[in-house]
Amino acid sequence: MPIDPLDLRVAELCALDYDGKATPTWDSPGLCRAFLHEEPSGLWVITEGTRPGKLCDWVQDADAWAVRFDPSLGIMHYGFAEDAFSILFRIMAEHKNDELNFGGHSKGADEAEVLAAHWDLAGCKVGRVTALEPARVGLLGGRIASKPGISTRVKSGLIIDPVPALPGWLDHPRELTVLEAATRLLLPTDCHLLENVHAAMLAAA
Repeated sequence: MPIDPLDLRVAELCALDYDGKATPTWDSPGLCRAFLHEEPSGLWVITEGTRPGKLCDWVQDADAWAVRFDPSLGIMHYGFAEDAFSILFRIMAEHKNDELNFGGHSKGADEAEVLAAHWDLAGCKVGRVTALEPARVGLLGGRIASKPGISTRVKSGLIIDPVPALPGWLDHPRELTVLEAATRLLLPTDCHLLENVHAAMLAAA
């Protein structure tokens, strides 16, 4: 499946935002960091993935019990939902009349999906949703399934990113697109790394 340049751009924005030097537009310490980009394609909210040295991020990843905040969205991953809620209303106060696109990698991909589902539920305009290597966050009431964008899972031969298979008791909000790694990878965790996801997307594009 050819990769849309807009989804490829999300991988580039993630790399820019995740370098530790960028200042987030919205920051809830211990929960979620998000960056607003004004691109030719529109406004993009990029949520940050798990930072290896931040225990608080790993705690949110592991806080995977199923919770139902709104009946129309069904059950979802508590940790990622809590992350998204920590900034949702601030984004809404500033941009409720704007069409927003959402994207992220890993934990940030799940936060992007939850934000987009709630943005849509609130009657706001959702453009594209690009989720790179997301874990299972829940069906989100089907509100992501019909949106433009992509949800990826990278593999290298028989080796495949394990993160999108977790947690087993939840679903993905839409079907994953499996991408072959650009080079041979030795470990399943290598398939999850942003640089290898970006390379796989470039190869597919």
